[in-house]
Amino acid sequence: MVRKMDVIRGPTHNYVIDNFLIRTIRGHTSYVSSVAFSPDGTVLASASGDETIRLQNVSDGSLICILIGHTNSVLDVVFDPSGQILASTGLDKIIQLWKMPNGSLIHTLTGHTQCVDSVVFSPDGKILASASWDKTIRLWDVATGSLIRILKGYTTGVKGIAFSSDGETLISADVDRTIRLWRVSDGSLLCVLDDLNRIVNVIFSPDNQTVAIINQDKNIQLRSQPYYSFQRTLYDAGKWITNVVFSPNSRFLASTNWSDTIRLWKVSDNSEVRILEGHKGSVLGIAFSPDSRLLASGGNDRTIRLWDCYAAFEENLSNN
Repeated sequence: MVRKMDVIRGPTHNYVIDNFLIRTIRGHTSYVSSVAFSPDGTVLASASGDETIRLQNVSDGSLICILIGHTNSVLDVVFDPSGQILASTGLDKIIQLWKMPNGSLIHTLTGHTQCVDSVVFSPDGKILASASWDKTIRLWDVATGSLIRILKGYTTGVKGIAFSSDGETLISADVDRTIRLWRVSDGSLLCVLDDLNRIVNVIFSPDNQTVAIINQDKNIQLRSQPYYSFQRTLYDAGKWITNVVFSPNSRFLASTNWSDTIRLWKVSDNSEVRILEGHKGSVLGIAFSPDSRLLASGGNDRTIRLWDCYAAFEENLSNN
């Protein structure tokens, strides 16, 4: 429940908030592992250890529907660029594609032999990439559900994957300290970055200029073009960072660690903008809204929280 503390107005939002928290959404009966906004910013999808996916209205947090089909914990959800398809995956080793907004099942993609940690759509929505603890990445044709190719070469599970904004390159990370960049058109390996500690995740910035790498050195490395050479590091007070996401405008980062807080960073100068507090356990999934003004988070406390990042950023800028 949101307590009436302050009214902070922005160009597109006018919310009553407390500590930049807009609302808390409940309903899942186990941890919330992943959250994702629809491309138009009106729907929030959440994945949970209770084997379900819930779709909620961003405007008021009301439930739209519950998607049931997985037989074990759901680890990741993501919308395609059109907002017409939602992909989900988890510990049951399968990927499911759901038709939006009615939630009907389109395809069940099988072939991975261990849990599928993450999925991501190409920018044109035609290809889905999946990363698994079976040491492979699979590329799928979204329209038909057929397998395009398997990317191999890892000796341990693949933890994170992301497409470049032009869709030509796929970046992937595994837990054996290497990051690989692949050419999507033919699956060829472009380069390997292997000067890292144990890796947790890796993502491209939306402007394609920076790669953020999380590793067990308890920091976020930002590497920029050309060749993704080392650029700078963001430190999180000695905590093991578990997730990171760029805002769609590439100006900010949000990160989580093994605590109940979320940190907001300004990319241009590495400064910590704000710490968001409210969860009652580790925060697992985070996502910015398409306009970069809202942040959704899910965690071990079985809740989803919606934050006003515009207010947090504006207060920081006005105080500096």
